[in-house]
Amino acid sequence: SRPGSIERLYADLAQVSSTEMTSADGLEFMRQAFSQARHLGDREIEFDTGRQLMMWLNWPGVAEERVQVAEALLSRPRDGVKVRTLARVLWQASFALLGRGRRTESETVWREQESLAERSQEASVTMYPLFGRCQRALLDGQIEEAAAIAANFTAMGEQLGAAAFGHINSSWLALRPLLLLGRGEEVLEQRGVPEDGPVKPIRQALILAHAGRPSEAARHIKAIDWAARWETTGRGNGLAFDVE
Repeated sequence: SRPGSIERLYADLAQVSSTEMTSADGLEFMRQAFSQARHLGDREIEFDTGRQLMMWLNWPGVAEERVQVAEALLSRPRDGVKVRTLARVLWQASFALLGRGRRTESETVWREQESLAERSQEASVTMYPLFGRCQRALLDGQIEEAAAIAANFTAMGEQLGAAAFGHINSSWLALRPLLLLGRGEEVLEQRGVPEDGPVKPIRQALILAHAGRPSEAARHIKAIDWAARWETTGRGNGLAFDVE
Protein backbone atom coordinates (compact mmCIF):
# COMPACT_ATOMS: atom_id res chain seq x y z
CA SER A 1 0.00 0.00 0.00
CA ARG A 2 1.22 3.48 -0.80
CA PRO A 3 2.47 5.81 1.96
CA GLY A 4 -0.20 8.20 3.21
CA SER A 5 -3.09 5.91 2.24
CA ILE A 6 -5.83 4.57 4.51
CA GLU A 7 -4.62 1.02 3.87
CA ARG A 8 -1.07 1.90 4.89
CA LEU A 9 -2.23 3.56 8.10
CA TYR A 10 -4.31 0.53 9.05
CA ALA A 11 -1.28 -1.70 8.42
CA ASP A 12 0.94 0.51 10.58
CA LEU A 13 -1.62 0.53 13.39
CA ALA A 14 -1.84 -3.27 13.29
CA GLN A 15 1.93 -3.52 13.53
CA VAL A 16 2.05 -1.25 16.58
CA SER A 17 -0.65 -3.33 18.29
CA SER A 18 1.26 -6.56 17.75
CA THR A 19 4.72 -5.43 18.89
CA GLU A 20 6.30 -4.23 22.11
CA MET A 21 6.98 -0.51 21.97
CA THR A 22 8.07 1.93 24.65
CA SER A 23 5.47 4.36 25.89
CA ALA A 24 7.35 7.33 24.44
CA ASP A 25 7.72 5.78 20.98
CA GLY A 26 4.19 4.43 20.89
CA LEU A 27 2.67 7.70 22.02
CA GLU A 28 4.56 9.69 19.42
CA PHE A 29 3.52 7.25 16.69
CA MET A 30 -0.13 7.49 17.71
CA ARG A 31 0.00 11.28 17.74
CA GLN A 32 1.29 11.27 14.17
CA ALA A 33 -1.21 8.59 13.14
CA PHE A 34 -4.14 10.59 14.51
CA SER A 35 -2.94 13.74 12.77
CA GLN A 36 -2.70 11.82 9.50
CA ALA A 37 -6.07 10.13 9.97
CA ARG A 38 -7.82 13.48 10.38
CA HIS A 39 -6.77 14.47 6.86
CA LEU A 40 -7.71 11.23 5.07
CA GLY A 41 -11.41 11.97 4.82
CA ASP A 42 -12.41 8.67 6.43
CA ARG A 43 -14.32 9.08 9.70
CA GLU A 44 -13.95 5.45 10.75
CA ILE A 45 -10.16 5.53 10.81
CA GLU A 46 -10.18 9.03 12.34
CA PHE A 47 -12.33 7.85 15.25
CA ASP A 48 -10.54 4.53 15.68
CA THR A 49 -7.10 6.14 15.65
CA GLY A 50 -8.30 8.79 18.09
CA ARG A 51 -9.61 6.07 20.38
CA GLN A 52 -6.26 4.31 20.37
CA LEU A 53 -4.46 7.59 21.05
CA MET A 54 -6.69 8.23 24.08
CA MET A 55 -5.67 4.82 25.41
CA TRP A 56 -1.98 5.72 25.04
CA LEU A 57 -2.72 8.97 26.87
CA ASN A 58 -4.24 7.17 29.85
CA TRP A 59 -1.98 8.50 32.60
CA PRO A 60 -2.03 11.77 34.57
CA GLY A 61 0.98 13.41 32.92
CA VAL A 62 -0.86 13.80 29.62
CA ALA A 63 -4.45 13.98 30.89
CA GLU A 64 -5.14 17.36 29.29
CA GLU A 65 -4.03 16.13 25.88
CA ARG A 66 -6.35 13.16 26.27
CA VAL A 67 -9.24 15.56 26.88
CA GLN A 68 -8.29 17.53 23.78
CA VAL A 69 -8.48 14.38 21.65
CA ALA A 70 -11.84 13.53 23.21
CA GLU A 71 -13.17 17.01 22.47
CA ALA A 72 -11.93 16.84 18.88
CA LEU A 73 -13.76 13.57 18.25
CA LEU A 74 -16.95 14.55 20.08
CA SER A 75 -17.21 17.66 17.91
CA ARG A 76 -17.15 15.60 14.71
CA PRO A 77 -20.17 14.17 12.84
CA ARG A 78 -20.78 10.48 13.51
CA ASP A 79 -21.75 9.39 9.99
CA GLY A 80 -19.38 6.83 8.51
CA VAL A 81 -18.26 5.57 11.92
CA LYS A 82 -18.98 1.94 12.81
CA VAL A 83 -21.26 1.51 15.80
CA ARG A 84 -18.69 -0.45 17.82
CA THR A 85 -15.96 2.10 17.11
CA LEU A 86 -18.25 4.94 18.19
CA ALA A 87 -19.19 3.10 21.39
CA ARG A 88 -15.52 2.66 22.28
CA VAL A 89 -14.74 6.30 21.51
CA LEU A 90 -17.61 7.51 23.69
CA TRP A 91 -16.39 5.30 26.53
CA GLN A 92 -12.84 6.66 26.34
CA ALA A 93 -14.02 10.25 25.91
CA SER A 94 -16.37 10.13 28.89
CA PHE A 95 -13.60 8.95 31.20
CA ALA A 96 -11.19 11.55 29.84
CA LEU A 97 -13.69 14.30 30.65
CA LEU A 98 -14.64 12.84 34.01
CA GLY A 99 -10.98 12.61 34.96
CA ARG A 100 -10.78 16.40 34.66
CA GLY A 101 -13.88 16.93 36.80
CA ARG A 102 -16.23 17.62 33.89
CA ARG A 103 -19.16 15.48 34.99
CA THR A 104 -21.86 17.42 33.10
CA GLU A 105 -20.14 16.74 29.77
CA SER A 106 -19.52 13.14 30.76
CA GLU A 107 -23.23 12.74 31.44
CA THR A 108 -23.97 14.01 27.93
CA VAL A 109 -21.63 11.38 26.48
CA TRP A 110 -23.20 8.66 28.64
CA ARG A 111 -26.65 9.58 27.33
CA GLU A 112 -25.39 9.25 23.76
CA GLN A 113 -23.91 5.88 24.73
CA GLU A 114 -27.28 4.75 26.07
CA SER A 115 -29.05 5.87 22.90
CA LEU A 116 -26.49 4.09 20.72
CA ALA A 117 -26.93 0.86 22.71
CA GLU A 118 -30.70 0.99 22.29
CA ARG A 119 -30.31 1.07 18.50
CA SER A 120 -27.62 -1.61 18.28
CA GLN A 121 -27.80 -5.39 18.12
CA GLU A 122 -24.07 -5.87 18.84
CA ALA A 123 -23.42 -7.42 22.23
CA SER A 124 -20.47 -5.32 23.36
CA VAL A 125 -22.17 -2.08 22.27
CA THR A 126 -25.22 -2.83 24.40
CA MET A 127 -22.91 -3.39 27.39
CA TYR A 128 -20.94 -0.14 27.21
CA PRO A 129 -23.59 1.93 29.05
CA LEU A 130 -22.79 -0.07 32.18
CA PHE A 131 -19.50 1.85 32.44
CA GLY A 132 -21.34 5.14 32.76
CA ARG A 133 -23.98 3.77 35.11
CA CYS A 134 -21.30 2.39 37.42
CA GLN A 135 -19.38 5.68 37.49
CA ARG A 136 -22.57 7.66 38.09
CA ALA A 137 -23.43 5.46 41.05
CA LEU A 138 -19.94 5.92 42.50
CA LEU A 139 -20.12 9.69 42.11
CA ASP A 140 -23.51 9.76 43.83
CA GLY A 141 -22.21 7.71 46.76
CA GLN A 142 -24.24 4.64 45.83
CA ILE A 143 -21.35 2.24 46.34
CA GLU A 144 -23.41 -0.94 46.69
CA GLU A 145 -25.25 -0.06 43.47
CA ALA A 146 -21.94 0.50 41.67
CA ALA A 147 -20.71 -2.93 42.80
CA ALA A 148 -23.98 -4.53 41.62
CA ILE A 149 -23.67 -2.89 38.19
CA ALA A 150 -20.12 -4.18 37.87
CA ALA A 151 -21.26 -7.69 38.78
CA ASN A 152 -24.03 -7.45 36.19
CA PHE A 153 -21.37 -6.94 33.52
CA THR A 154 -20.41 -10.61 33.92
CA ALA A 155 -23.98 -11.90 33.74
CA MET A 156 -24.84 -9.70 30.78
CA GLY A 157 -21.72 -10.79 28.91
CA GLU A 158 -22.58 -14.45 29.34
CA GLN A 159 -26.17 -13.84 28.28
CA LEU A 160 -25.13 -11.98 25.11
CA GLY A 161 -22.34 -14.34 24.08
CA ALA A 162 -19.55 -11.96 25.08
CA ALA A 163 -18.40 -13.75 28.22
CA ALA A 164 -14.72 -12.74 28.04
CA PHE A 165 -15.62 -9.06 27.54
CA GLY A 166 -17.99 -9.28 30.49
CA HIS A 167 -15.59 -11.02 32.90
CA ILE A 168 -12.61 -8.78 32.25
CA ASN A 169 -14.52 -5.51 32.43
CA SER A 170 -16.50 -6.63 35.44
CA SER A 171 -13.27 -7.12 37.38
CA TRP A 172 -12.05 -3.65 36.44
CA LEU A 173 -15.35 -1.93 37.19
CA ALA A 174 -15.75 -3.77 40.49
CA LEU A 175 -12.34 -2.89 41.90
CA ARG A 176 -13.02 0.62 43.20
CA PRO A 177 -16.50 0.06 44.67
CA LEU A 178 -15.40 -3.17 46.33
CA LEU A 179 -12.33 -1.45 47.78
CA LEU A 180 -14.59 1.25 49.23
CA LEU A 181 -16.84 -1.43 50.69
CA GLY A 182 -13.89 -3.29 52.26
CA ARG A 183 -14.44 -6.23 49.93
CA GLY A 184 -11.55 -5.75 47.51
CA GLU A 185 -10.29 -9.30 47.88
CA GLU A 186 -13.43 -10.48 46.04
CA VAL A 187 -11.94 -9.08 42.83
CA LEU A 188 -9.12 -11.64 42.92
CA GLU A 189 -11.71 -14.40 43.18
CA GLN A 190 -13.58 -13.37 40.05
CA ARG A 191 -13.33 -15.46 36.92
CA GLY A 192 -11.68 -13.81 33.98
CA VAL A 193 -9.24 -11.71 36.00
CA PRO A 194 -5.78 -11.88 34.37
CA GLU A 195 -3.45 -14.01 36.48
CA ASP A 196 -0.15 -12.49 35.39
CA GLY A 197 1.37 -9.47 33.70
CA PRO A 198 2.60 -6.13 35.04
CA VAL A 199 -0.78 -5.08 36.42
CA LYS A 200 -1.14 -8.02 38.82
CA PRO A 201 1.18 -6.81 41.65
CA ILE A 202 -0.29 -3.30 41.41
CA ARG A 203 -3.82 -4.63 41.77
CA GLN A 204 -2.84 -6.94 44.61
CA ALA A 205 -1.00 -4.18 46.47
CA LEU A 206 -4.06 -1.94 46.35
CA ILE A 207 -6.39 -4.68 47.51
CA LEU A 208 -4.14 -5.78 50.38
CA ALA A 209 -3.56 -2.20 51.53
CA HIS A 210 -7.30 -1.55 51.66
CA ALA A 211 -7.77 -4.85 53.49
CA GLY A 212 -5.49 -3.69 56.30
CA ARG A 213 -2.58 -5.94 55.33
CA PRO A 214 0.19 -3.37 54.77
CA SER A 215 3.15 -5.71 55.11
CA GLU A 216 1.81 -7.98 52.35
CA ALA A 217 0.98 -4.95 50.20
CA ALA A 218 4.54 -3.70 50.66
CA ARG A 219 5.96 -6.96 49.36
CA HIS A 220 3.93 -6.63 46.16
CA ILE A 221 5.00 -3.00 45.74
CA LYS A 222 8.66 -4.02 46.01
CA ALA A 223 8.07 -6.59 43.26
CA ILE A 224 6.91 -3.92 40.81
CA ASP A 225 9.50 -2.91 38.24
CA TRP A 226 8.56 0.76 38.09
CA ALA A 227 11.07 1.58 35.36
CA ALA A 228 9.63 -1.14 33.13
CA ARG A 229 6.12 0.04 34.00
CA TRP A 230 6.70 3.42 32.37
CA GLU A 231 8.89 2.13 29.53
CA THR A 232 6.49 -0.48 28.15
CA THR A 233 3.08 -0.05 26.62
CA GLY A 234 1.76 -0.51 30.13
CA ARG A 235 -1.86 -1.00 30.94
CA GLY A 236 -3.21 -0.02 34.32
CA ASN A 237 -1.33 3.27 34.62
CA GLY A 238 -4.13 4.67 36.76
CA LEU A 239 -3.69 1.79 39.18
CA ALA A 240 0.02 2.46 39.33
CA PHE A 241 -0.57 6.05 40.35
CA ASP A 242 -3.03 4.91 43.02
CA VAL A 243 -0.26 2.76 44.53
CA GLU A 244 2.24 5.62 44.46
